[in-house]
Amino acid sequence: MFDALVSLRRQIEPLGWLIALQGSRLDTYPSGMARDMGGGLKVYVMRPGRAATRADLVATLDDAEVAQLATVDEQRAYWDAWRTLDH
Repeated sequence: MFDALVSLRRQIEPLGWLIALQGSRLDTYPSGMARDMGGGLKVYVMRPGRAATRADLVATLDDAEVAQLATVDEQRAYWDAWRTLDH
């Protein structure tokens, strides 16, 4: 599901559109297990300096606040930076 959302976002972002879903937030991303075992239906909310836990899981397609949204590239860069932090 997350990968399908990313594909759709890549199509509409050049038009200036963002999708207000949890899976489109700057600070959310699925783990490999969430993708493989859960079909990407859930993403983790990533907090700097803190490892993600089950309590940080949210549904990929649940509504999100517009202020939380980012482009696919911004979201990926945030995830890459978060992974390098000590947790």
